[in-house]
Amino acid sequence: MLQVVQSLVVLVFAPLYVGVLAKAEAVIASKRGPSILQPYRDLAKLLRKGETVSDQASYVYQAAPFVVFSCYLTVSVIVPVITSNPLPLAFLADLIGGAFVLTLASFVTALAASTRPAPTAASSESSDLDRKSHRAGSHHRLLHRRGTVRL
Repeated sequence: MLQVVQSLVVLVFAPLYVGVLAKAEAVIASKRGPSILQPYRDLAKLLRKGETVSDQASYVYQAAPFVVFSCYLTVSVIVPVITSNPLPLAFLADLIGGAFVLTLASFVTALAASTRPAPTAASSESSDLDRKSHRAGSHHRLLHRRGTVRL
């Protein structure tokens, strides 16, 4: 039960932590900075948006957000945040295990970024054909002007 509460606390207060850090960085830089609640607004806006995944996206690219979220949630179950007592599932891993899981999340993020489909992948092939046909057409017009036609 304590691990569920801890995971919920981490999920609820993580955006607040990001907001406080952003505000502190702005204060140090002598700037106004965003509200500490801005990450919650950004999250709400992001969750309202629809999913846009290319049909050319690999399974690694599509599965990456779920794997990364699971890694972060696993760390909140293993490493005690709101208590100094060991958690019931803490015997599965320690701080080094938590670091390994966070590293796995970073690796999956980088792997997904390297396998993402190019936004112009489908159109680049057609533009290559357009350029080739344009060059062939201009070459064909040039030959007609000279009075010679090659077949």
